[in-house]
Amino acid sequence: MAFRRISNPSSQPPLVIIGAGVIGTATAYFLSHLNPTREIHILESSPCLFPSASSRAGGFLAKDWFSSSLADLGILSFDLHKSLSEQNEGPEKWGYAGSTGLSLITRKTTEALEPASARGESWLRQGASRAEAASGSLTPVESLVDGTDLTDLPKWLSTASHPQVEVISYPDSTAQVDPVRFCNFLMGECIAHGVHLHLSTSATRVLTDPDSGNIAAVELNTGITIPCSQILITAGVWTPTVLRELFPNIDHTCPVLNVSSLAGHSIIYRAPPQPDSTTTSTPYTPPPTPSTATPKEKSLCHAVFTTDETASFSPEILSRHTVHEGAPCLEIYLAGLNSPSLPFPPLASEIQAPGMDDPKIQRLHKVGKQLIREGDELEIVRMQVGHRPVMPDGKPIMGRIPNAQLGLVGGGGGGLGGVYTCVGHGPWGISLAPGSGLVMAEILEGKSKTSAYVGLLSVEPAGESGHWRGVVGQGLFS
Repeated sequence: MAFRRISNPSSQPPLVIIGAGVIGTATAYFLSHLNPTREIHILESSPCLFPSASSRAGGFLAKDWFSSSLADLGILSFDLHKSLSEQNEGPEKWGYAGSTGLSLITRKTTEALEPASARGESWLRQGASRAEAASGSLTPVESLVDGTDLTDLPKWLSTASHPQVEVISYPDSTAQVDPVRFCNFLMGECIAHGVHLHLSTSATRVLTDPDSGNIAAVELNTGITIPCSQILITAGVWTPTVLRELFPNIDHTCPVLNVSSLAGHSIIYRAPPQPDSTTTSTPYTPPPTPSTATPKEKSLCHAVFTTDETASFSPEILSRHTVHEGAPCLEIYLAGLNSPSLPFPPLASEIQAPGMDDPKIQRLHKVGKQLIREGDELEIVRMQVGHRPVMPDGKPIMGRIPNAQLGLVGGGGGGLGGVYTCVGHGPWGISLAPGSGLVMAEILEGKSKTSAYVGLLSVEPAGESGHWRGVVGQGLFS
């Protein structure tokens, strides 16, 4: 990627990013490339990196599965994922690979599935997932009736139920990454470019200039004070808590306070050996990167979307390349059970991993045993839950928060100083992270035109109506 670096940036005060998830890290990554001399500090309240949604994600990437307000950002992000991979050995470093999307309908669920009326945000409904958008809104590329043609099916998928399968995407529009390794790559690059990472660190107070009212510094729980003119809050589901603690006079109608948690349970399995393998120790060879995908290059990774027989939730099953004990291997990620009511602790690192006694894990594992070959003997790598930040309308919110909304007196009359946010990506955080990070970096640097149009995702009122994005307590989950 070619970055146009900002000239004469030495007079810019440091930037403080609160929250070291994939969105904050991606913003720091692109900003450190756009403006190499800019001093950037990332604060993470947990003692470890990526303890919540960023590492619990499926890592599925889509180019054109989004509504019009997100379409530009989706395309930019997908292209940036591909560029990052091509220039940084993505297949080896974080398992980047093209993915074939499949809509699977068993005989038990044919009548239960209903076409989705929206794209990208259908997972917002409790008990739903991206499966509805995938199976209902995307035009099938190819139909495999009753499982008779198995060339497009992953080897780990059980065909005992004689499913009807539709190919809904090829690697030119969907891909897959290992989210943990992808996040670690971005953070490693940030540190290599001089970004300062502060673990077990939180902001305790924001200082403003007594004359102008502008942001002047941030005090930390470590006793350090960082001079700054800009603060970017990317704290996921903890973003409203951070805002209320730092700005006690914040207007209760500030739209960012609408961010809530959509918790998602998931199970990660070790992929079973190939059907024709005579031993479980058969060497694993990662597939080549699909630089120019064609219909024949459909077996790199797979994303299978289906619905259980009661249609009460929509499982999604993703295969992805990872590393186990130093050796590359394939693992299977099973998810689709969402809950907007599951509470989350003050620190992301305090989230307790669910066990097999958890009813949601039991339901997922039942699906795994039915749809994954050798399901009864599958090795479970881990069971987990991630708290994904969402807005009531299912779209992220990004940009500058007006000082008046924060309850700050004065300031905000000009310049780039102030408080910014980028949050609410739901299960699309990994997919949309590169585009969101680049656009936020451009906004923070004052570029008049960003690489993707995000006007409909803005924090500030849009259009002549001056309406804010939602009112607290008047959302989908209220």
